[in-house]
Amino acid sequence: MVEGALKYDKYVIIQKLEKRGFTHSHAEGIAEALTSVDVSEIATKADLKNEIKDLELRLYKHLAGILIAHGLGTAALTVALLQLLR
Repeated sequence: MVEGALKYDKYVIIQKLEKRGFTHSHAEGIAEALTSVDVSEIATKADLKNEIKDLELRLYKHLAGILIAHGLGTAALTVALLQLLR
């Protein structure tokens, strides 16, 4: 997870907002609001990749179990049919 706060130059943001038509007061308010943004719960690309790998592993295990069960069921049915046909 990302730790800390957003890194930005408050003065630069205020200037950019003022250039786009915001009043100084509004620009300051927006810049102040940015300081309260909590980024501690934002997932990074690495976090997402790890979660995808974990999900893939669980899926492979589940599918392997299904395939084994299917194979055993088919084998048991084949044996039962052979016994019946004797």
